[in-house]
Amino acid sequence: MKNKENKRESFFVSNCVICKNKFRSEDFILVLKDNNKSIFHITCSNCLTSSIFMLLSEERNILGAGSITDLGRDEVKEKLKMKPISTDEIIEIYQQLFRV
Repeated sequence: MKNKENKRESFFVSNCVICKNKFRSEDFILVLKDNNKSIFHITCSNCLTSSIFMLLSEERNILGAGSITDLGRDEVKEKLKMKPISTDEIIEIYQQLFRV
């Protein structure tokens, strides 16, 4: 068990972008795991800033991207369950906004 925690912590060697505090493995909560995608909600233990971090993996490549958020962990889970916005919905909003 200890080895697994060490691997996870060393994989996420990162600091909070606000206060520069080093993240601990306990700061990361897995929100979604799907085939080649993992989404984590991270809360800095020092300044309490929340972030969302996504990892995508394909064959030998791993891509990571993160963003600061005001969403809590439960809100992130809720938003991920929502259906995507369709192209037609985007066009409709655009037409209403710009009176096209």
